[in-house]
Amino acid sequence: KTSLVFTLPNSAGALYKSLACFSLRDIDMSKIESRPMSAALLNYLRFKNAVTYSKQATSSQKYGKDLPRFRYLFYLDILSSELDEGVQNALHHLREQSDYCRVLGSYPAKSRLVGPVAEAGEALNAANAGKPSTGDLRLKKLPSDEDEARQLKIGLIGYGKFGNYLSQQLSQHNVRCIDTLDKSKEAEENNVEYYPNFDMTNFLQGLDVVIITVPMIELEETLESLPVDKLRNKLVVEVCPLNVYPKTVLTRMLPSEADILCTNPMFSPGMNVDGQSGKSLDGLPFVYEKARIRD
Repeated sequence: KTSLVFTLPNSAGALYKSLACFSLRDIDMSKIESRPMSAALLNYLRFKNAVTYSKQATSSQKYGKDLPRFRYLFYLDILSSELDEGVQNALHHLREQSDYCRVLGSYPAKSRLVGPVAEAGEALNAANAGKPSTGDLRLKKLPSDEDEARQLKIGLIGYGKFGNYLSQQLSQHNVRCIDTLDKSKEAEENNVEYYPNFDMTNFLQGLDVVIITVPMIELEETLESLPVDKLRNKLVVEVCPLNVYPKTVLTRMLPSEADILCTNPMFSPGMNVDGQSGKSLDGLPFVYEKARIRD
């Protein structure tokens, strides 16, 4: 079974046409339901639509027409694997009609729950059957909670306005920075360890994540100056606009043992979901691509 969620334009027959993507390929559906869209997703689609049509003279009219203040999300379960060729074609067809489509998960047949989720499920089944249970119906923690609580060692290459902003948002981790200019004063204000540009080897020592926050025009020159062998077994993240160039440069210049995440933060430092100044990243539009992730 595969679960997905998508939006549709407010037009006659839109849902019928979307379901035809699956029925025409003999893909069985077991469930469909609608739920109101969250404010965060609605703001993301509004921002995405504004960027898409920013060069058109009638962008403000289309923007207001296509994105009302209230929209629905459709949740659909199909009885096929996401990897099936027919499902892949159906999803491509659906994405032509929808401005937001996401696969929530694909679950193999005869699978079973494990760990604390399975224990909570067994306790719930026992309670529904009126039998005593030694388990707790509430999940107190998941195995991934320990990973989320682990303090990472994060290095920022480039400590301009955006790098400064990221260091404030990542204050729960051990953050250090390096820059061609003397940024020791700004780093000290944010409790960030500053390294001069000539000390790159020591800067990279022991890092878990390396975030490159230089302008895209300086990306290749910055990578050429790095001891790339020191980036093995680290996650390298770039924050340039999401296009082919940064991904091509990183995959070509970095060793195969380095994981690469290409991102596009679609907001300016200090902006919140309403476009006003704010300190939290919650609800802000953020697009990423796993260019090369081994684990």
